Amino acid sequence: MNPNTPNLNRLILHLLVLACWSYLIHQPAHAGAWAQPRGHAYAKVSGIFYHAEDVYNAMGQRQEMGINDDEFAGQQMFLYLEYGLRDRLTLVTQMRAGALTDEDAFVRMKTTGIGDLEAGLKYRLVDQPAVVAPMLSLKIPTGYNAWYDPALGTGKVDVEARLLVSRSFYPLPVYAGLDDRLSAARRSVLESMVMVS
Repeated sequence: MNPNTPNLNRLILHLLVLACWSYLIHQPAHAGAWAQPRGHAYAKVSGIFYHAEDVYNAMGQRQEMGINDDEFAGQQMFLYLEYGLRDRLTLVTQMRAGALTDEDAFVRMKTTGIGDLEAGLKYRLVDQPAVVAPMLSLKIPTGYNAWYDPALGTGKVDVEARLLVSRSFYPLPVYAGLDDRLSAARRSVLESMVMVS
């Protein structure tokens, strides 16, 4: 028996776990234009931790956040759910909870709680050669105080219309999507993104 075999087996196991983990964490935050079949559900719990001491100014240059050693940090968990009401019609919800901290040399402000609830419906129009689905959603404050600093949300109801277009390149683990949004609470915003797993 080769004395390096246990180390090789351990390395293979670690690489396998790393590959599975990277596959799981690189999934898109939503299931794109695909609809859930009637009676089926999809759920995803995810989290994010971030910390910042710098910001980008209007010229795109990095600078310190403030003059008093300002820092911003967040720890948030997200719950994303989809439920197939009909084969083409899917209920989509998302909620976040966590803690946001804004701190400088003199004061530390921390807000914890549940952020906005987002709920919407997406309807799959076609599924070949790409999946196309319009989506209408509503963002609703959950009772937090929008005047707290830092706030857990905007404190306002928001209506959003989206057009989702998705395409799978199976058997390759590659998925592409276009997500165009128009939101009533903001000026018209047009976002396009490509997701590759």
